[in-house]
Amino acid sequence: MTPGTFNFKPQYRGNTFNGTQLTFTSLVDGVDTPVNLVGATLLMQLKKSVSSTVSAALTINNGLTLVNATGGVVNIDKFLVALDPYKYLYDFKITFPDGTVSTYLTGTFEVKQNLV
Repeated sequence: MTPGTFNFKPQYRGNTFNGTQLTFTSLVDGVDTPVNLVGATLLMQLKKSVSSTVSAALTINNGLTLVNATGGVVNIDKFLVALDPYKYLYDFKITFPDGTVSTYLTGTFEVKQNLV
């Protein structure tokens, strides 16, 4: 499976990221079908580079909220942006109850410095 790509609009350090809702789907017989997240583990990680250490990690009840497990709907919760200014890479991985791990989304999360 090839992950989707989404680049977040730039955020400013010290400001609030207002959150967003994601709906995970996969093609089944040519039809977009919601991914069943019942019993799954979700992880969104931000890094400065592919080989660097994790700068931030979001999981269910720690930055992520499962809105509709059978419908594949997840919220990235509102949070204060406290990361150093940088154009971070992120990925969003789902580990299913059978042990299958799939990366569903990748992209960038840029943090800019306020001028004041």
